[in-house]
Amino acid sequence: MKKRKKVITTILKVCTWCIGFGVIFFVCSGILKPKYFFDSASQSPETEMWKTFYEEPQNSIDVIFLGSSHIYNGVNPLVFYEETGLTGFDLASSSQDIPTGYFYLKEALEYQTPKYVLLDSYGILNKAFENEAAYKRSLDDMRWSAVKIEAIREWQKHLEGVRLLPRIFTIMDYHSRWDSLSEEDFSDSKFITNRNGYCPVFTADENVLYNAFDAHINEPEIDETTRKYIKSMVDLCENNNIKLCLISVPDTEWTRGNSTAIQKLANELSIPFLDYNTEELFVKIGIQDGKDWMNSGHLNSYGAEKFTAFLAESLYENEVLANQSEKNGSENRWKQKIEKWNSQYQIGKLKETWTLSEYFDQLVEFKAQEYSIFMTVKEDASKFMNEEAVEKFQELGLKALLYDLWDISYYAVITPDEIYEEKGKEPLVYHGSTHDSEFSVFSAGKEYGNRCSVIINDTEYALNQRGLNIVVFDHERQKVIDSVCFDLHEPEWEAFR
Repeated sequence: MKKRKKVITTILKVCTWCIGFGVIFFVCSGILKPKYFFDSASQSPETEMWKTFYEEPQNSIDVIFLGSSHIYNGVNPLVFYEETGLTGFDLASSSQDIPTGYFYLKEALEYQTPKYVLLDSYGILNKAFENEAAYKRSLDDMRWSAVKIEAIREWQKHLEGVRLLPRIFTIMDYHSRWDSLSEEDFSDSKFITNRNGYCPVFTADENVLYNAFDAHINEPEIDETTRKYIKSMVDLCENNNIKLCLISVPDTEWTRGNSTAIQKLANELSIPFLDYNTEELFVKIGIQDGKDWMNSGHLNSYGAEKFTAFLAESLYENEVLANQSEKNGSENRWKQKIEKWNSQYQIGKLKETWTLSEYFDQLVEFKAQEYSIFMTVKEDASKFMNEEAVEKFQELGLKALLYDLWDISYYAVITPDEIYEEKGKEPLVYHGSTHDSEFSVFSAGKEYGNRCSVIINDTEYALNQRGLNIVVFDHERQKVIDSVCFDLHEPEWEAFR
């Protein structure tokens, strides 16, 4: 009896140890796993995307947009909602192939009952099961389910290096990241969850020029695995009473050969294909060279806004979308999403504005919201000050005239409640607080210290460059959204960030 009890105790201890070790291993896997949120043009959004998707109320999404970065950069569900009243989600991932899109859709159907699926056809031209890095990035943040296990098993058939255990305990793949962990590995504070998978880029590549869509480009082949999975996607949509439509998001590297290949496939599958990569449609959409592209293959936020609005109209014209007969009860939630997006759009645009006149025009809009604006001068900001700039200062409610006063010290603080400003030859300093934030500004002209500073909550944010240094602080998010300097000592008023 004692021996049996001892054996049971030993077994319980071993089980407890194994469970404890497994929990620690699993938690460490979550920490060491890379986090993919969209903070710049070079990053993918998969972690942020799945987090956002799982937070959506069940059966609240009308349209699923599938595809690669062409979708998450080029189609804005918030603009689409404003144009159609249909709620949408960009369930897109970097270099997404058709098998990945198929499993994304299967996973989506566990939570949502969409009426429409719009699939960007770029992924159809990619070879299936080829990009192992993209596969890991695509699936690591998907919840554990039968769908995820099926996806991993399918990948195992095509790539020898794919194993199930490292996808459960991702520490096996990412253990070497321990010495490069950062704040986002322990917190999701950087994730923005109101954009429904959309990833805005406000930079513009001025070198991107219009593509003539060469009619002599050869037609690419579509591999058999891709054909198999696109057929499975068609069946999945039919079985769930979903209308599937192929689209081609504007892409200056697209060819007529691509369009021909996709159109033939669409004809075979008896599904519509709307090709937006034609000279005529580029003109109708209003896409501009040097303004609406983040690079040669992807639209920036300005281009995406134009394209999404045109896409919505085109889908109605081509009878892909039916007129909305009833709402799904998401109006208030989407109103809040759009309000947040409008603010994010404003911020993104501000951070990519490089002329003083346009910058001040935007600051006038920020002044009426929950932002504080700090201005301080280093060395000089008046040598080439002119009447236009003075008018911009006055539009912000500032009264001090810097015109024709060289080498002065100057600061201005514009909070949601009050405006403070001072100019003079001596060094100037001002301490204050607003909306739970402590701040200090300092300015010294060329002859009196030649330095400037904007400290908010014990952190320095001014660039301390010659000219007018500006810092914009968002009180709601408790973070600086822009720090810029305009060199008014030179006639060009060059901007620095």
